[in-house]
Amino acid sequence: MKILPSDNSYRTFCELTSGYRMFCVVAEAVRLGIIDRLEEGSATSLELLAATNLQPEEGERFIALLVSTGLLEQCDGLLHLSLFSRTFLSRSSATSQRQVLVFEPLLMENWHRLGTVLHEGQGALIREHPPDECRERLQLFQQAMTEAAVVRSRELWDAVTRLPESGTIIDIGAGEGTYLREFLGRNPLWQGIACDLADVCSRAASGCIPDNLSYYPCNIIDLEELSAFVSGYRAKADILLFSNICHCYSAAENAALLEQATALLADDGLLIVHDFYRDANSFGALYDLHMLVNTWNGRSYSIDEIKDMLQKAGLRHNTVFELPSFSLALVASRRTPYQAASLALKTSSTIDNGL
Repeated sequence: MKILPSDNSYRTFCELTSGYRMFCVVAEAVRLGIIDRLEEGSATSLELLAATNLQPEEGERFIALLVSTGLLEQCDGLLHLSLFSRTFLSRSSATSQRQVLVFEPLLMENWHRLGTVLHEGQGALIREHPPDECRERLQLFQQAMTEAAVVRSRELWDAVTRLPESGTIIDIGAGEGTYLREFLGRNPLWQGIACDLADVCSRAASGCIPDNLSYYPCNIIDLEELSAFVSGYRAKADILLFSNICHCYSAAENAALLEQATALLADDGLLIVHDFYRDANSFGALYDLHMLVNTWNGRSYSIDEIKDMLQKAGLRHNTVFELPSFSLALVASRRTPYQAASLALKTSSTIDNGL
């Protein structure tokens, strides 16, 4: 949220300083099994207390809070999952965010030490973990990012429309391939190429993958490896996607990456930088601090910084979309600005009204 210049309300202050409490409530509702029990079907308060082994008085107060906040609904004495909880907390939901709830507390550890980073510099909190702990943290990170990508990929491809019936899309730093899978599900005549580190590609490719999706192992920051990838797919990409990847790297690394990777783009292709931008909204600004405390050199960039990198790489035209959950899609091209269906409809309406 952003505090408006005219806002000096104590209510806003309370909302800012007590936000962590709601996170604890959501996480505990999942951990206690309340969400799982109600996913099986409605229940009375007494049935829910018995199923979760909560103390009667304390449990009733907690359940009352869940109803008050809209995580649960109550009708004729029966408790049900709300639409919100069914969407994001239900184990069987395609958009479940339960791993995000597990991973987020690991990030909070460094947020509590923000002052150390501000005094000692970025990277001051980064330390080596034992191999087993490192693998566990990496797995939690990948699971949480995949869950978030399920939601954000839908937002992205809802916005980027009016595309050819067939073509090739290359995703740089594709991870599990969530953005490509969503795109190819909507555009089955396209071919998708997921580019990421070898272990990421190996793990993703070991599962069930569609026939029109392939994986290419590559360390994109290694200029030799990237050069080999570009040589094999030069000018093949009708869409070149950088989703939530630029914020992982320094400005110099991103400039070099974009300049070299642009050679993958067909002459009339689109390059999409989907990310959080620090000057777009308060979420993007907070994400910049998130990268500050949790990475060596990651950051959220301003819209103009990314535009400048793209223009230096030969992409002079760009269009920017703000998506529902605070990320932005910057769509760049060599020849003409990209125009989505929503913008075309707006333009048509303006012309029809003589404006």
